[in-house]
Amino acid sequence: MTHFPLFLDIKDKEILIFGGGEFALQRVKKLFPFSARLRVISEQICEAIHQLENSESVMLEERAFSENDLDRFPPFVIIAEDEEKTARIYKACQKRHIPVNAVDQPKYCDIIFPSVVSTEHLCIGISSGGISPTATVEFKERIEQMIPENMDGILEWMGELRNDINENLPKEKRKRALREAFRKAMERNRPLTSEELQTEIF
Repeated sequence: MTHFPLFLDIKDKEILIFGGGEFALQRVKKLFPFSARLRVISEQICEAIHQLENSESVMLEERAFSENDLDRFPPFVIIAEDEEKTARIYKACQKRHIPVNAVDQPKYCDIIFPSVVSTEHLCIGISSGGISPTATVEFKERIEQMIPENMDGILEWMGELRNDINENLPKEKRKRALREAFRKAMERNRPLTSEELQTEIF
């Protein structure tokens, strides 16, 4: 495994996507929930991407790539073009030390996109390092089945519970108590009641 899993805050960051076809659309849809500003640049942009333009998060420019585009210094660039265009854009990004994800072209990838399972507060990325996308999709589906419907409510409760446990339990017992509370909440698909906390955790 050569790719280190890293969660990057891209809220309000401008991400450049070169390409306007189906692969570019897939990347737009994957990034859209993370509140980035997505600028799609391509000589031809498909209708499905045009339909997203009304959103404040998606901006379109129907034109060819220019090295000046990289003056924006995005945190990373996505390329969804043919190999000739991809190689040219990738080379320009390398000069500026801008990481690249090139769709279905691993040799031009500094970063890879995992399969993602997410809720409002939970995000899980799954990758096989490009060896088997089928396996990552299978694991994604299995993990989705494991996540309770009330996952976000449980996580919010856990954030509040951590403060209570820090105030009421000695340091050596805190980690075990938090793990036990989380395990029981997952089993019941809900936060524990105050009575359950007192009798089962504290």
